[in-house]
Amino acid sequence: MPFLHSLDPRLRLIVALLYSVCTALCSAFLPLALMGLIALVFLFLARPKLKDLLQRLLTVNTFVLFLWLITPFTTPGPSLWTLGPLTASQPGVTLAVLVTVKANILTAFFIALLGGMSISTLGHALEVLHLPRKLIFLLLFTERSFYLLQSQWQSMQQAAKLRGFVARTNLRSYLTIAQLLGILLIRSLDHAQKAREALLLRGFAGRIRSLEILRCKCQDLVFAGMALIPLVAFFLLEQ
Repeated sequence: MPFLHSLDPRLRLIVALLYSVCTALCSAFLPLALMGLIALVFLFLARPKLKDLLQRLLTVNTFVLFLWLITPFTTPGPSLWTLGPLTASQPGVTLAVLVTVKANILTAFFIALLGGMSISTLGHALEVLHLPRKLIFLLLFTERSFYLLQSQWQSMQQAAKLRGFVARTNLRSYLTIAQLLGILLIRSLDHAQKAREALLLRGFAGRIRSLEILRCKCQDLVFAGMALIPLVAFFLLEQ
């Protein structure tokens, strides 16, 4: 097991929150470079799969690409270059670069610190940290519902293909897909009712109890102390 994954989930959440806030508040590239270096160290300690890491970074940068298509040409300031009728400003390009670097660093922090943590463990850690229970329930039930709805949708798609259905751009295909979505909606409502009844039968009283006991070990304290040192350096660089 990677070192970061063996730490207390509560500590991993707190460290991820602190570093994410500091990264989001960076206004200069030197403190941001420090955060990027720390993110690489965390990734080395977490050892995520390279394929998953690149896939998630690609997803984030696909969204950032749209910012590059808008921000440099809509931010007022001195002109940097001209592309036909469009003029890119220097503050706009600087802002786009800053957002790109921040987005990748934030993604690296969350992959390193929260990767490998199950949704149930995450919910338990959030409850121990006294976050609103309704938000925790929403997180847990949403994850479970997405999993069930995905499996239901895949089974209905497979059943439609076995009956010779091929999606095309015609009225029959649109009607078939609409009917499948309607069936999925009805099944989701039925699943929600059954989940509620199952919780009530098991004595649910507004709190989900976990069999996992979170304990703070010596290595957690050492990691917490080491993680605070870069934060002090960050504040010094920012000033």
